[in-house]
Amino acid sequence: GVAVLVSFTIHRQRERPREDVVTLELTIAYIRKTAELCQVFRKRAGRWPTNTFELLAAFLTTDKSAVQDAWGKDLVLAVGYEQTGLSISSGGRDGKAGGTGEDADLVLTLESGTNSMFPWLSRGQ
Repeated sequence: GVAVLVSFTIHRQRERPREDVVTLELTIAYIRKTAELCQVFRKRAGRWPTNTFELLAAFLTTDKSAVQDAWGKDLVLAVGYEQTGLSISSGGRDGKAGGTGEDADLVLTLESGTNSMFPWLSRGQ
């Protein structure tokens, strides 16, 4: 089975504008949807997709919005050693690795070999 462990560690500032919170929540939803597509891909192909182009091709679409965050930036897939898991990440508002606040990365990790369905999603500071 595939473990989909979702643990959101999101640091929200009380003064953060509502539109930033909505964008963050939409990005989390988009990452979860991409995780579902990756799980279907893995079930069909017996392995994780290595990039978003391969994932889109498997579903016969070129609609990149299916694998982008709410800021319109491409999500990044990273397959673990020997196909043990998959990470799906958004670079946050700035689209770059690292950062703080709205620029912090969001990373969801799917792990192979367990019976539960919980994704890990972590958020930088």
